[in-house]
Amino acid sequence: MKNAPPQHKPIRKSRAKSDIVWEKLDLAANGVYKTNYKNLNNSYPKLTKMELKVSVLIYHGLDSRQISEALLITEHRVENHRFEVRKKLGLKHEDELKSFLRKS
Repeated sequence: MKNAPPQHKPIRKSRAKSDIVWEKLDLAANGVYKTNYKNLNNSYPKLTKMELKVSVLIYHGLDSRQISEALLITEHRVENHRFEVRKKLGLKHEDELKSFLRKS
């Protein structure tokens, strides 16, 4: 009998769940999230899919805890995404991000 490698949950499944949750959030918001997502993606194409989702939720006033619950990721991961977004947009302070996104 061959030794089988240990089974791990594929990351894709958790991302797929996050995508389903995202679709439900957008549906509840009457498509506003997708519109914001597309606008940000057009303006800032260097942002990753998850950075765009986090940015849209920041734009709509959610805090890190709420974002982590909505996207099924840890608060630490949300903070990392916030940092990367600020870095890619050339921002320095946390409070600038929401204001910047609302002006975009």
